[in-house]
Amino acid sequence: MENTSRLTNELIELKTKIHLANSPVYDKIFRLSELKSLVSKIKSLNCTEGTSVDYYSRRSENPPVMTAEISILERDSMVKIMEDEIESLQEELDTHNALTQI
Repeated sequence: MENTSRLTNELIELKTKIHLANSPVYDKIFRLSELKSLVSKIKSLNCTEGTSVDYYSRRSENPPVMTAEISILERDSMVKIMEDEIESLQEELDTHNALTQI
């Protein structure tokens, strides 16, 4: 039981050191996470514009007409800007991790 307690205390100490070492870059960590989530959501947007024909609508005399909020080009441009920022943030975090000792 004493060995388990010692290991638990060492683990707590290590986690505390990691937490303290990361405190100067938490804003970057959180921003990176949010940008990745946003990119994923934006990539899944349906940007179909005009008449949409699929299996079910082929049987219909009036196929649905789609109107997109943003075009594919706008979506791809937004994703590119965010992915560039993600790459920059990741480089900053990699540098921080490489130079920070705990």
